[in-house]
Amino acid sequence: MKQVIYIIKTMSIIYLLLLIGCTTHIDYLYQFHIAGTVVGFKNETPTEKVEILFVDTGFIPVKGDKKIIHKIGLSGEDGNFDLTFDYWWGYKKTFYTTKPKETFDLIFKKEGFEEKIISYDSKALPQKDNVIQVGVGKIYLVPKK
Repeated sequence: MKQVIYIIKTMSIIYLLLLIGCTTHIDYLYQFHIAGTVVGFKNETPTEKVEILFVDTGFIPVKGDKKIIHKIGLSGEDGNFDLTFDYWWGYKKTFYTTKPKETFDLIFKKEGFEEKIISYDSKALPQKDNVIQVGVGKIYLVPKK
């Protein structure tokens, strides 16, 4: 009888440890609305065809310096941009993992100008109808020397 109880206790502990260590994959779809204007630093003239990139800095865990980068659009003739970007991401959750930081960078780049990088925490940004609102405002690009 003692052996049966010992086996049941041992199996219960093994089962519990398996449950605790089990991984679950969780997927998310975030929609971003990104709007603003790109202008020259000195005279504030609109800057067109500025490439706008989304860089994942805290959604998907990656090893090393590897970054996930998405081109999301260009500024228009008037320097304005009004973009919607859908970002699908996921991670493996275990008992020991914490939820990712959910941070990202926006990079504004155009040949002949210094690259402009702005960092964001998606949890700190306002939402409207489940869309994360990224009001960039005015971006000043500085010519390269």
